Amino acid sequence: MFSSVRYKKSTNLSILVHSIGIYLLYSLSGIYNEKISTHKYGNSNYKSTLFPMVLQCLGGVFVSKFLSRLKGESLLIKDFKIIFYYVLLSFLALTSTFLWRYSLNFLSYPTVIISKCCKLLSIAIMNFLILKKKFDNRKYFSILLTTVSVLCFSMSGKSNNFTFKGIFFLILNLSLDGLLNVTQDNVFKKFNVSSGNVMFYNNLIRLIMSLILMILTKDINYSYEFIRLNPEILKDLIFSSLLNVLGQLVIYSMLEKHGSLVLTTVNISRNMLSIILSLVLFGHGIGITQCICILGVIISISLDLLHDKKKKDKLI
Repeated sequence: MFSSVRYKKSTNLSILVHSIGIYLLYSLSGIYNEKISTHKYGNSNYKSTLFPMVLQCLGGVFVSKFLSRLKGESLLIKDFKIIFYYVLLSFLALTSTFLWRYSLNFLSYPTVIISKCCKLLSIAIMNFLILKKKFDNRKYFSILLTTVSVLCFSMSGKSNNFTFKGIFFLILNLSLDGLLNVTQDNVFKKFNVSSGNVMFYNNLIRLIMSLILMILTKDINYSYEFIRLNPEILKDLIFSSLLNVLGQLVIYSMLEKHGSLVLTTVNISRNMLSIILSLVLFGHGIGITQCICILGVIISISLDLLHDKKKKDKLI
C-alpha cells in the first residue's frame, strides 16, 4: 500500500516537473518566435524562415543523438526502405513549418497559435483518406466545435491583419501536419524504430534540405547581411532555437514516461498560455467573441480528453 502511494506521488511529481519544463521552455520560445516574426530590427522585419529552421534542426540533431546514447539505442539504419519515409517526413515538416511562419505575415500570432488546435481535423481527414479509418460521431462533433471556434476567433479579431490569404496558408499547413502525423504513425508501426531515431534523421535531413534551399534562394546572403546590420537578432534566434530544442527533449521524456494523453493535455494548456502571453506582451486586441471562441476550444478538447481517459480506465 505504502509503495503504491509513494509511486503515485513520484509519478505526480514527475508530471509536474515535465509540465513546468514544457510551459516554461515553449512559452519563452513562443515569445522569441513572435518577436522575430513581427518585431522591427533597425527599420525592417526579418523575413527568413530557413535560417531559424537550420538552427533548430542543428540543435535537434545533437539533442536526439544525446537522447539515443543516453537510452543505449543505436542510430544505425537497419532497413534502407525507411530512408524514403524519412525524406518524406522531413519534406512535410519543412514545408509545414515554412507555411506556418509565412502565415504570420497575414495573421496575428494568437490566431496562428490557436489554429494549431485544428490539427485534429486534418489528422481525422488524412486518417480517413489514407488509412480509411473512421471516428465516432462524438469525435467529429469535437473537431467541428474546435474548427468553428478557431475560424470565429480569426474573423472576429479587432486587428486588420486578418486575410483569407493567411487562412489559405494555414489550411495548407494543417493539411501537411495531418499527413505528417499519419505518415509518422505508419513509420513507427511498419519499421518499429525508436523516437530518438526518427527525431535524429528527420532533423538531419531537414538540416541538409534547409541549407541547400538557403544557398539556392540566396537566403544565406540575406540572413548574413541582416544579422550583420542588426546583430541583436542573433541573440533572439539562438535563444529561440535553444529553448525549442530543450523543449523537444522534455516532450520526448514525458511521452516515454507518461504517455500521449498526459502530453496532449499539457500541450493544449501550453498553447492557451502562449496565446495569453502573446495578448499581454504584444498588445493584441481581444473581444468578448474571441474569449468565447477560446472557451469553445477548451471545452471541445476537454471533452475529448475526458472521453479518452474513460476509455483508458475501462481497459485497466
